[in-house]
Amino acid sequence: MQRKFLISTYVFIILLSLIGLFWSAKQDEGVFLTIAHFWGNGQIPYKDFFDHKPPGIYILLFPIAKIFTQIFTARMVIIFVNLLSSIFIYKIICQKLSKKQAIFPSIIFFWMMYIFQGFLIETEPLMAFALIVSYYFFIKSKNNLRYIILVGLFSGVAFLFKQPAAINILVYSLFYFIKKNHHKIKLTKIALYVFGIFISILPVCLYFIPKVGIENLYYQIFVSNFTYPSLKNNQIIAPLIFSLPIIFLTLLQIDKKIKQTKWSDQDFLLIFFILFPLPLLIFRTYPHYWLQIVPFLIIFIAESINTYQKILFLPIFFSVLFFGYQFVNYEFPIYHEQSQISQYVKHEAKKSDYIYSTRNLSSIYFQTGNQPSSEYLYINEISRNDLSEEKTIQSIQKNPPKIIIWIDPEKYYLEPYAWTLSLYIQSNYCVIKKYAHSNLVIYQLPNDNCRIAKPLPVRIK
Repeated sequence: MQRKFLISTYVFIILLSLIGLFWSAKQDEGVFLTIAHFWGNGQIPYKDFFDHKPPGIYILLFPIAKIFTQIFTARMVIIFVNLLSSIFIYKIICQKLSKKQAIFPSIIFFWMMYIFQGFLIETEPLMAFALIVSYYFFIKSKNNLRYIILVGLFSGVAFLFKQPAAINILVYSLFYFIKKNHHKIKLTKIALYVFGIFISILPVCLYFIPKVGIENLYYQIFVSNFTYPSLKNNQIIAPLIFSLPIIFLTLLQIDKKIKQTKWSDQDFLLIFFILFPLPLLIFRTYPHYWLQIVPFLIIFIAESINTYQKILFLPIFFSVLFFGYQFVNYEFPIYHEQSQISQYVKHEAKKSDYIYSTRNLSSIYFQTGNQPSSEYLYINEISRNDLSEEKTIQSIQKNPPKIIIWIDPEKYYLEPYAWTLSLYIQSNYCVIKKYAHSNLVIYQLPNDNCRIAKPLPVRIK
């Protein structure tokens, strides 16, 4: 019975992963792949393209974007990374439970990575992997101090994927500083940890600082990252609902731990890794942000997961139904339209032609190989202080795109941003085709076959 339960659970999760390969392309995925692709053609991130993510994602995607032009290929890499993360979760749990008891929590981890958008080409699954490996070597360092270098190295790698990993670095640093040890041993541990971080980040700094400039690099990765406006959405609701049993098990485990008189160093770190990022997550509604705490949550409640594993089958089953329904009725129709738009651009535009797209299809540059007219690939998430909209209009005037993919003016109230740019596009380009599911419109420079229509006023919901 136990074996059938595990097999059926794993089959459901594999089905979710296969569905995720053909999800419609998302904004971040397109931006990452586009920058990685054109980096391979001689352009430089942060210099030729504006972005507020650290360079780790571009380094990883660089060889992939050089060879492939399909998004699902890169998603397969992300799923493979999630599998590696699941293996490390298994190995970590084996330190305190039996091998048999470590199997199901590692499967639940893989499921949670999916429902919190860990199948997409985002920085968070990669940051989570590096943080998991870092914690694995932290456990190993109890018997061998040299492993502390690897704790620092993978902490640095995690930071190269996403800035919030600095919270985990802070927790490790405080732990090594506060931990009661002989003064010499304490200094040795801190030095080894800092050295590990140093050797992971230094080569990246030595590459980018001369090419981009330290001021520009600092502004985009740090200042812009924490000042850009976040679009409100309700994407986090479904993952949190499916996670209710996990939240229940967490409360049970906390109650159990409180009754214990002695906590291990691992227990303290897990609690801090879970609690410290929460203030940031409250103000950000994107599900993948929560992936920073998911692995440590699973490790912390692994024992409770085994005790109450049957209550987790229903949320897994219903998540397959929910995401399957979402895929069939929403994501796949958009995926199909995105493919049609990509084929149209490939047919109508030469490789040397500029194009420009709304954030909803930022992957179009990667898929077609056409250069974007502007360094801003998603101006809705860039602070107004950057004058990104004005600069984009100037870039379009300087390098007129042959084709523009933009939001349907009649549906613009659904996500109003860059109003001036939208009116500029409507006033200078003619409509070729509209797509109902993705709410996108193909615009082209006017010619004998198409004329400019009167711009529609922007409606705000």
